[in-house]
Amino acid sequence: MEENENIVELTAEDGSVIKLEFLDLIEYCGGEYAVFIETEADSDEVIILLAENLGAEDEQFSRVEDENVVSAVFELFRERNSDIFDFE
Repeated sequence: MEENENIVELTAEDGSVIKLEFLDLIEYCGGEYAVFIETEADSDEVIILLAENLGAEDEQFSRVEDENVVSAVFELFRERNSDIFDFE
């Protein structure tokens, strides 16, 4: 079985590790937002995090507090991926 290279492990501030599947990177208002879905849960909700490039291999992802930004990024994600995902 081939491992999906789109799976990333993120470490939370409390040290817990969560596995997410990377779906897309959306540029919006000067920022880059990573769109993920949980791999462990039976969920159809995406997770949108602000991507911050800290160096060649170091990236940090932060929670997006502004719901307007989350909504706008999700709409851009839907438009770009309407032929791949069923958004009904």
